[in-house]
Amino acid sequence: MAIQIISSIEYAPVHSIIGFETYPDGTSRVMVEEWKPIPMHPASGEMETNSKEDASGIYFSTTINARLKEGIVSIPASILKVKLCSGKEFILGSPSIPTRSHENSSLTRDLFEIEYVHVSKPWELIP
Repeated sequence: MAIQIISSIEYAPVHSIIGFETYPDGTSRVMVEEWKPIPMHPASGEMETNSKEDASGIYFSTTINARLKEGIVSIPASILKVKLCSGKEFILGSPSIPTRSHENSSLTRDLFEIEYVHVSKPWELIP
């Protein structure tokens, strides 16, 4: 899958997930108590998904990175809602295999990074 430019990222801790359904066509329907925004500069992030294969089968590795407006504290085990500049929204993570974030800071910038490995690609969110 080609690199895609991210407009915004929001997260919901696993304990706040009310409903989570995925479908064979690669879509999902998710209900959470509240989506919490990650303070990123719009269009400063990228999402890339690659398929990989090993002895246990095919899996997908999705990498997300974005430039933050300000430093953030570590995010708990969560699912992410990633909105692309194209308008499409994707869900990364699940209640059973949540995402875990990494923040990198330097004197000049703060970065938010995630690498998520799963047997499925990120699910497109059904509005």
